[in-house]
Amino acid sequence: MNVFSDGVNDVAGREWLIGALTKGTLTVKFVKLDGTVRSMTCTLDPALLPKSVNTEKPKVERKKSPDVLAVYDTIEQGWRSFRWDSVESVIFDSNN
Repeated sequence: MNVFSDGVNDVAGREWLIGALTKGTLTVKFVKLDGTVRSMTCTLDPALLPKSVNTEKPKVERKKSPDVLAVYDTIEQGWRSFRWDSVESVIFDSNN
């Protein structure tokens, strides 16, 4: 297990984190908007994401913010997000 805490609020840090998330599961520790600290086990690994469910309703595209990253929370089993500038640390295992 390693801890990355050099910051991800720059292009290189963001690219590194997205790359690591697409290869496995990480725990991201960040400060929520209400000031509380949260640790979230999350991923962007296609093999770990839920399968899409086709519905008859058209999919509504959400506006994407460059300040926020949407990830899949593997504990809560749903999509969540965090602000890049709120990340305090990233914990990953030796496989990532």
